[in-house]
Amino acid sequence: MSRVHFRNLLFLMLTVVLSAGAVFGQTTSFTYQGRLTDGGTPANGNYDLQFALFDAADGSNQIGPTKIVSSVSISGGVFTVTLDFGGNSFTGANRFLEISARPSGAASFILLTPRQPITSTPYAVRSVTASNAEMANNAQQLAGVAASQYVKTDDARLADARDPKAGNPSYVQNSTSQEANTSFNIAGNGTVGGMLSGNTVNAATEYNLGGQKILSLTANNTTLSLGGLGNVGIGVVSDSKFAEGGVVESTSGGFKFPDHTVQTTAASKAYNTLGTGDLPIDHSGSFTNLATLTLPAGTYLLTATVQFENQANGFFPSDNTRVVRCYLVGEFMGTFRLGAPGNPMDTFIASAHIVLVQPTSGPVSFRCGDLANDSGKVIAKWRRLSAVRVADGLPEIQ
Repeated sequence: MSRVHFRNLLFLMLTVVLSAGAVFGQTTSFTYQGRLTDGGTPANGNYDLQFALFDAADGSNQIGPTKIVSSVSISGGVFTVTLDFGGNSFTGANRFLEISARPSGAASFILLTPRQPITSTPYAVRSVTASNAEMANNAQQLAGVAASQYVKTDDARLADARDPKAGNPSYVQNSTSQEANTSFNIAGNGTVGGMLSGNTVNAATEYNLGGQKILSLTANNTTLSLGGLGNVGIGVVSDSKFAEGGVVESTSGGFKFPDHTVQTTAASKAYNTLGTGDLPIDHSGSFTNLATLTLPAGTYLLTATVQFENQANGFFPSDNTRVVRCYLVGEFMGTFRLGAPGNPMDTFIASAHIVLVQPTSGPVSFRCGDLANDSGKVIAKWRRLSAVRVADGLPEIQ
């Protein structure tokens, strides 16, 4: 290129007449059209054109990248190029286009001044679905609030009269602080990842641990069942259906055992009376009371023991053997025969056991009598009556 031609091109670029327009598509690109003259006549041929976007007529704040369009065919001075600086380049503020040109294949671009203002038409790239007028209408209708902050008109929340703001007791808020006067009611299932706390926890039918039932009520809500599978231990590992590592206490009612007896005091509760010294046995057909115990109501194991001695001494030679009968609380203990004095059987120890059901508190007795009905003596050397309570009250009848 000659020096003269360079000057002509410079003058040519300085006197370029711009006729800018826009063609819209579904992208952020736009069409830019201009008219180029050379020495007062329309330019013809191929040129490389360079475009840069700025936010002012002067200054160095460039917007977006520099675009080079090579080998642009110019005929009769008119050229058309498609430019794309990205959708974020057009925000509504002023924009100026800086153009440089060179004949295709030349070494460097020649800068044209001044920068050319961009008209409002290219700002349509901000939306691929709405015009500037539609955007303005929407902004006015939404009062400047982003459309994403609105809900659809058929959203059920629009018909909810409750105040949705934080602190409203009609909602459970996501907070670590306790919310006053707030309740919730869930018809389906729920899961809590952490610890669930409450002053009162009410279950309609049962409580489970590890998927296993630990507490439940019968259908009529009258019987509480502890556990459903395996053994239950309180304070101790249980090898039985139920085991307790401390003291088990009954403040009333006592304990019921498999034989249907109920015990309100220890089963080893014992009553005992012991008599010593010679006690003559009645021999007139009646009975002598050897021992008496006063027992509260309950079920008892009674044991009566006595040592007899025959001291018969009839004046005339006769059979001095003696026969004694005994009764324990009305129950016949048996008949005991004692040999004559000096006979190996003149001393005899008798013992009897019975189970007594005592319906009310009262005395129980041990009685014996000599049937000889003569003057011969039979004495009780010592006698004992003992009772061990095996149950309080009466056994249940099954």
